[in-house]
Amino acid sequence: MSLYFSQWVGQYWNQDVLVSSQNQWNSNVVRAAMAVDGGGYVNDSVSNYAKIKAVIEGAINIGMYVIVDWHITSNLSYTPQAIQFFSNISKTYGSYPHIIYEIWNEPVVTWDVIVNYANQVIPVIRANDPNNIIIVGTPDGSSGPWFPPSQRLNYNNVVYTLHIYEDVFGGVPQQQGRAQATTAMSNGIPIFVTEYGTGSVWPNETLEFGETELWYEYFDQYFISHTNWCMSDVPGTMSAIKAGSTSYNTPAAQIGAIVANSAYFTEDGIFVNQRYQNLDLTSPSAPHIVWSSQYWIGQTVDKTANPWNSTWQDGTATNYGNWNNPSQGPNNGNCTNQVCAIIMYSATSTSANPGTWDAVAQISGYYPAICQINAIY
Repeated sequence: MSLYFSQWVGQYWNQDVLVSSQNQWNSNVVRAAMAVDGGGYVNDSVSNYAKIKAVIEGAINIGMYVIVDWHITSNLSYTPQAIQFFSNISKTYGSYPHIIYEIWNEPVVTWDVIVNYANQVIPVIRANDPNNIIIVGTPDGSSGPWFPPSQRLNYNNVVYTLHIYEDVFGGVPQQQGRAQATTAMSNGIPIFVTEYGTGSVWPNETLEFGETELWYEYFDQYFISHTNWCMSDVPGTMSAIKAGSTSYNTPAAQIGAIVANSAYFTEDGIFVNQRYQNLDLTSPSAPHIVWSSQYWIGQTVDKTANPWNSTWQDGTATNYGNWNNPSQGPNNGNCTNQVCAIIMYSATSTSANPGTWDAVAQISGYYPAICQINAIY
């Protein structure tokens, strides 16, 4: 689930809400939408930074992923503040695997402008955090990475965002949007849907559950991670909690109880909650079945003359089973001009129902790359 803008409804930015999201909403990731202007970080860095620290540390405490989202559209004058912000976050929390960086929420600029911005921000993050996922916004309000694969960014573990609303999906029909997303992924451009709504925004919010169901089927088919907008009680049909259920002074524990109580859910909240409750996030305790584009479990992936392999680490109550240190594979996970492995694991333990890939487990290579994909069910 995505939280609302940090400068508004900040009472939801606490660990109690995360616990309820994890337990009653079956969520394994929270998106913290750090507002930039309009009372956000550039106007009040102290209180807004305190809010995101509370969410990050709460997520770490309970074993939840957290997307640190620089929630802005097109004001490039705040690039120095973005660099400072992500430098501080990555320096403080970059050693935790829970952290995901979303460096630009919804750019309304061309791809070349986004690339220039990313080339200023990403190196600052990578100086402190070499491996955690970085999500890059896309043109037309993050309506999708429809650029040629040769134009993708030359950094490891970078994915591209796609935001979905019934009426603002880059001006194209929803079905065409799914076709474009399929083409992008087939060209090696990974997608993370960091924000989607269950209906239309303009001129009035209306719910479109039928179209959202089609997107859910698409997410499941292509193993796309997704976060819903939004966990809040602001007026509007796409808030998960009924308007006015809390105030800024409502105690955190009480808000957590409200988030856990379906009596407070909106129509949108009921729909999204049912979807998430039906997802199987069980951690596999062993590598039951492995599919690979070339290699199988126990085989060696060659890096020139030096063999490399990895061992399985069982999952725990809060962490999925995974290969030990997959990013420390050939050339530290960089695939340029050689064969290496991209390790992925699913949230289920059967081949009949592969479930949803956990995007955080994707160890990507630099472009261009010759990579194999190992998938653990």
